[in-house]
Amino acid sequence: MNAAARNGLPDLATEVLKMIQTIGVSPQEHHFAAIIEAFCKRGWIKEAILVLDLMASSGIESSIGTAEPIAECIQHSAEKIDVAWNQVKQLHQEDHHLHVSIYQTIIMAAVANGDLTKALAFCRALPDFGHSPSVDLYNHLLQGCIHSANRQVGDELLSKMKSAKLKPNRETHENFIRLCLTQDVYEDAFFYLEEMKAAKHKPSSSTYTTLIEKCLSLNDKRYRIALQEMKECGYIIPASLQNQIEIKEKQKDAAPSISEDEQRFIERGGLV
Repeated sequence: MNAAARNGLPDLATEVLKMIQTIGVSPQEHHFAAIIEAFCKRGWIKEAILVLDLMASSGIESSIGTAEPIAECIQHSAEKIDVAWNQVKQLHQEDHHLHVSIYQTIIMAAVANGDLTKALAFCRALPDFGHSPSVDLYNHLLQGCIHSANRQVGDELLSKMKSAKLKPNRETHENFIRLCLTQDVYEDAFFYLEEMKAAKHKPSSSTYTTLIEKCLSLNDKRYRIALQEMKECGYIIPASLQNQIEIKEKQKDAAPSISEDEQRFIERGGLV
């Protein structure tokens, strides 16, 4: 089945599925996933969607990962994304009760395509199909906010998560820290870092790296605090980040010192 999936041979994948059923093997999610991938390799999105519908009717739970080939197939084309959304709308009108993963997959494709507005519109329509956004979907939308540096929409998404009583996971916290770091004023990044640790989530090495790089770029001395925490977590400092820190330290050492009188002059705004 894996060979059929990789080479875009849905007929072969379907035949293999029938064969394993004849020998008493119950179809599992990964069997259907291979058929979905095979259809997507051929560009047959509606057929791939119907496989998800078949899984649902057979009582086999699907995940975003199962539907991921659909996102990969359509995410580079706004037209294909619209076609896929219209197909699921049509199937819903025909009383097909599609799993939420297919809707989420199309929304993820819109995010990957750089169209956050479309992704949000699709997300708002989920209740029309009897579904609601999951934490994973909110995380994908937050990634879209990061790419577009859209803090306002990010705040709205976080508020909606709280209203829906969805508990942010580690990825949610990290996404929001990164979103804060896309802004000129990024104080909230430190607030959400503390909130993340209070929720017993360990910040990743990449999150600390991004925070330190932001501080270094703006001469914010708090990079030392983040660096110390990063070391305490047992992370190895990336060579590129270490180079940035060394350059910053050399610049600091090379900076001419000023007298106390000169410092007071500066603090008073140049007034004697």
